[in-house]
Amino acid sequence: MRVAVAMGVPSFAGHIVELALVGRRTGRPRTVLVTLIRVGEGWYVGHPNGETAWLANLAAADSVQMTILGLPPLRVRSVPLRLGPERAAVIEATARQQPILARSLYRVSRRHILRAGVYHRLDLVV
Repeated sequence: MRVAVAMGVPSFAGHIVELALVGRRTGRPRTVLVTLIRVGEGWYVGHPNGETAWLANLAAADSVQMTILGLPPLRVRSVPLRLGPERAAVIEATARQQPILARSLYRVSRRHILRAGVYHRLDLVV
């Protein structure tokens, strides 16, 4: 996220990002808008209900293009999170960083999300 901060992008603008993926079965280009979760210097994406098609495409890709409002596209590589402190910290941060209407839903569903949620760290490809 240092890239966005250094370029003067407001913190709220970086919450919704576009990922340009390739369908793992079809090979067709796909895009998805997702909430970018930040913990420390890390960038994370995921889904509280578990595996989705876009997460499977993300996991299958060597790297994908991520576009943050106001910045040139960035190349990122995903790293699936296993059970542990990093994943737990991301889930805690998710409830705070979701759009306002979704925050209470995330808080109420915390146990389910800890059990079922699938999250990935996005590392910048240099």
